[in-house]
Formats: sequence, C-alpha cells, structure tokens
Amino acid sequence: NATALAGLQAGTGGTVRVLPSLDALPRDGSLAAGLVVNAAGNHADTTARLIALGASVLVEKPIALHPASLADVFAKATGSCLLVIPALTFLHCAYLENFARVLHDQQAGRPVDIDLVWHDPVSEQRYGEEKSYDPAPSIAQDVIPHVWSVLAMSLRRPDLPLDDAACEI
Repeated sequence: NATALAGLQAGTGGTVRVLPSLDALPRDGSLAAGLVVNAAGNHADTTARLIALGASVLVEKPIALHPASLADVFAKATGSCLLVIPALTFLHCAYLENFARVLHDQQAGRPVDIDLVWHDPVSEQRYGEEKSYDPAPSIAQDVIPHVWSVLAMSLRRPDLPLDDAACEI
C-alpha cells in the first residue's frame, strides 16, 4: 500500500523509499536494506529478490512457508554476507518491557512459567483499515512467533526454548 505509506518517506532525506512494486527496486547497488510485509506466501521469493540486489532484509513472519525455502533464503543471504531477520515485533514493545519489569520486581521471585492463551478476532481494524486473514501460513507459523516473543519478553529469556508439546490449537 504505497499510498498509505508515502508519509514514511518524508523527512528521511531519501534514505527510506516506498516503491509501488518489486520491479521498481533500484538495481544500481544502492539498496542497503528492505522490509518485506507482503503476503506470507510471497515472503521467501521477495526476500530472495532483495538479497540478489545486495540488500539485507527484515521480514514479517514467517520468512518462508516451507523449510526448504527457508534454507534457500538463508543460504543466499549467507553466501552474500547479508542479514535476514524475522520481524518479531513483540520483542520491542514497551508495554511488554513494563510488564516484565513489574513481574520480576514482585516479592514472589522470578517467574518460571506462564500459561498464555492467544485469541485472534475473526475481523479486526488496524489504523482505520480492515485487517484481512492470510490463509497461507499455518496456525503455528502465524501464532507461535508471537507467543514465543511475548513469553521471551515477559520471562526475560531471549534464549527461551519452546516446548511445543505444551501447545494446543
């Protein structure tokens, strides 16, 4: 949605550019990084195109829908000395940092376990637009990155292992 994001470019001196399509990407080596926020089924291909142009990439989760595609993306990035990072937005939320601080400041000691129940609404509005459902990723690909991020932040455990045997859908 290039029109809605046009304001993002203002005040950046040209360092941030919102382009109408992948075909408009510069091919002169000037592209340093890209942000991939298109449909999940296109993430791996879009990321691979950006890597081919010499850009590191921040990708909305999931980076790829299939393990082979993920391995291919990481191999291309590694071979080009570029970064590919999933955008786990809950790792950067002030309200979760505040929650963790309060949780860990309690006299009861450091929490070791949290039961988390995740609900997604059937329909949702964000920033005045109707959020649509993307059926491409599995429930696990769509939700587990959020769950892990919330738990890692709340427990202050960036190395948090995820026990998928305890997850129910």
